Amino acid sequence: MNIIKENNASVFMLLNAVLWGSSYIWSKILLGCLPYFTILFAYFLGGLILLTVIFFRKIRKINLKTVVIGFGIGLLSVLSNIFCMLALSGTSSSNTAFIVQLSVVLTPLIMAAAERKLPGKRGTVCALTAVSGVLLLTCDFSSLSFNIGDLFALGNAFFFSLYLASLKLFASRTDPAQFTFMQHITGALAFFGLAAFYDGKLPHFTVLGIVPVAVLILSILISVTTILVQSSAIKFIRPEKATVIYTMEPVATAVFAYALLGERLDGIRAFTGCLLILAAILFSTYKKRSTQLLKNKVEYKYWQIPVNATKKDA
Repeated sequence: MNIIKENNASVFMLLNAVLWGSSYIWSKILLGCLPYFTILFAYFLGGLILLTVIFFRKIRKINLKTVVIGFGIGLLSVLSNIFCMLALSGTSSSNTAFIVQLSVVLTPLIMAAAERKLPGKRGTVCALTAVSGVLLLTCDFSSLSFNIGDLFALGNAFFFSLYLASLKLFASRTDPAQFTFMQHITGALAFFGLAAFYDGKLPHFTVLGIVPVAVLILSILISVTTILVQSSAIKFIRPEKATVIYTMEPVATAVFAYALLGERLDGIRAFTGCLLILAAILFSTYKKRSTQLLKNKVEYKYWQIPVNATKKDA
């Protein structure tokens, strides 16, 4: 997506967080009408059809490297989505969204291991601040208990962290549209098989009302949009920073859950958790303008060509 640049990538990632936050609500609504593997099959199949129509010319030129990378990272997305749906069937949409944000801690550790270096101080502070907010939002300190849905949400966080780290390491070598196409093929095939095996029959869609159909279409559009935006914006953002931005996701989920499902987050503890998450996002994305201008001047002086041209050629 050519509209995503280095100077606006964080904004698009923040938009992604809001869209993903809403997706928990749409999935929760659909779980009342369809089995979860059938829902996931519908997401990926609908996205696959939409991508083929919009990006047919690009998809025709797909190469073996993109196929391999898209399939491998797509499997991590499949696992993450499986745990997400299992979590939604066993706990609230807000709880699922919050617990998944433990990827803020897991992703820097995965990236540090992959790059054989320690996480940066700024990223560490942001991660700890964000996870403190998540803890305040999710933990019942009176009982300190987890149900099975919460444990599935932890699995979602783990595989999403692996997915995001892999996306940063490998997806930048591919075209976003081609990569997203391969990820949807992988998901559609995987969930077709899981739906057939788990439900004992092939995925089927009975006569649904206007609301479930509208929600399904909306979910497919969100799925395609978020993956396209993410695979483009991640080229300009460290995955550790991306996970901190994505901690806006449970805040968005809480707002949608309250407005559409009547789920509430009560008390000063929840409010404080939201503030900590927002503080982590702002601290992660803020960059002093003077520092950036100095960096640009140094690059211009050294190369004697415009900085923008350098980035474009690179």
